[in-house]
Amino acid sequence: MPPLPESTPAQATPERDRLPFREKSAYGLGTSIEMWGFWLYPGVAYAVFNIYLKVDPVLIGFALMFMRIYDAFADPICGWISDNTRSRWGRRRPFILLAGIMAGVCLPLMFMCPESWAGKGFDIDLGFWSVRLDYIFLWMIGTNMIYLPVVSAFSMPFNSLSNEMTPDYNERTSIMTYRSAMQKIFEIGNFYALKFTNLFVITAPAIAGSVTANAQKNTLMGIRYYTCILGAIMICAAVYMFFNLKERYYENVASKQKKFSIWTSMKQTLGCKPYRIMLWFGISFSVANSMVGALGYYCTVYYVCAGDTVSGDNWNFYMSIGYMVLGFSGPPVFNLVANKFGKVNAIITASVVGILSFAGTWVLYTPTAPGLTGIVLGIADLTHIPNAVMAVYNWFANLFGGIGLTPADLAAWHESFNAGPFLQILASGMIAFSCAAIWMLHSAIGADIIDFDELNTGTRREGGFASFMSWILKFGNSIGMLMGGVILSWSGFDANLSVQSEDTVFWIRASLAFIPVFGLLAAIGFAMTFPLTKKRVLEIRQELEARRGSV
Repeated sequence: MPPLPESTPAQATPERDRLPFREKSAYGLGTSIEMWGFWLYPGVAYAVFNIYLKVDPVLIGFALMFMRIYDAFADPICGWISDNTRSRWGRRRPFILLAGIMAGVCLPLMFMCPESWAGKGFDIDLGFWSVRLDYIFLWMIGTNMIYLPVVSAFSMPFNSLSNEMTPDYNERTSIMTYRSAMQKIFEIGNFYALKFTNLFVITAPAIAGSVTANAQKNTLMGIRYYTCILGAIMICAAVYMFFNLKERYYENVASKQKKFSIWTSMKQTLGCKPYRIMLWFGISFSVANSMVGALGYYCTVYYVCAGDTVSGDNWNFYMSIGYMVLGFSGPPVFNLVANKFGKVNAIITASVVGILSFAGTWVLYTPTAPGLTGIVLGIADLTHIPNAVMAVYNWFANLFGGIGLTPADLAAWHESFNAGPFLQILASGMIAFSCAAIWMLHSAIGADIIDFDELNTGTRREGGFASFMSWILKFGNSIGMLMGGVILSWSGFDANLSVQSEDTVFWIRASLAFIPVFGLLAAIGFAMTFPLTKKRVLEIRQELEARRGSV
């Protein structure tokens, strides 16, 4: 039976529990390091290594799966080390500074593989099984084995810190609202990456043997320049966070705890029932979502843009604007819902919105929309613009260096206008609106779970909870990413063809639209069993403060 709406009287957050804008925004900056350190690479891997360097998509899927599994094993170790650290700067901030700087410095190295390696490798034949391993594939594996533990050393303390910045139920949701909203801003960096590679300053002959229409676009060189820029921003963010964040629970609670083994941390963490429910919620959604994470790009390029990768990269960037705008607004909207009806009911509602958003991609990813085009052009019939209006427009255009347009020029645009590709911007935005809210609420609920666990065990292990959640979600992502490559291969996708078959496009579209729906339905089922209501969380706080004092 689903939880009933928790319409509770509004309770003002005590002044001592409120965090200033400076501290919340400083915490939100950390999403730049997580977003670019963890998720830029999977987002561009297929475009760089499959479409440009011609690595088999199944090998890329395997590499991405390996990355997540390997990274997931680093997370519990980093979380445990952070929980047991005692220093004058706390348990989290030293790692945020040092690992954040290293993550920014090392990011460009991930794409420094020699371009001459394209198509080169060696065969392994075991009799019952044979496979060809590309040198570039081995580069992907090797560099990620070095880089990912560095990002984990930042990520685990960073995620742990959100659970110990304030003890207030609503203020915790507010922190995660800032984090999720700012994450959408930095997520533009991931979307803009492939558009950046279109800049003329980095065009150069493509690899030998390329017969595609994009032979002059050097995607690899472009991504190298781009990651250098992002790395510099990551370094600045780490330094700013170190000097502007506080560890509220450290002095009075965490510093007085005895150190514990990683096995004790694992046993007690996984023994927490509310935590296990949220683990299953997260993995249900993340596996299904990661399976189709790269398919949106393929759907844009090979269905909406008919195989034109330059046009597809441009539309991918325009979609990122819609993704940012609606993704930015999702957390504040559902923050209000959570404050009124409770976090569990809010996350169920956000999941329903997600189901509608993903299913809607079947309609909204379209190369043409005659009905919508007719409506738009009927509203803005540019062939009948008064001369006075055109004169004013041309005056402003010339003022800012533009060129004057005549009604005939606009009439030509009028004839060629197609509203169809614009619909995918709405699809991308609605997915971001729901997903940003889901993960914001998922993280905000995590802080309440840690209070519940402290009440039962007497210790706070924010690093343990953050790391094991990350371990499970990344393991799920790794399975999903492998399946993403399998889906591409099974659909018949061929990187050497600029135009894919109708069957290939159909299965890419169908997978994008409907696989996440099944994952979200399962997630809703788990959320309906979650026991920590707002009333119970407030009672837990009172019991904890009666036992060990306030923080």
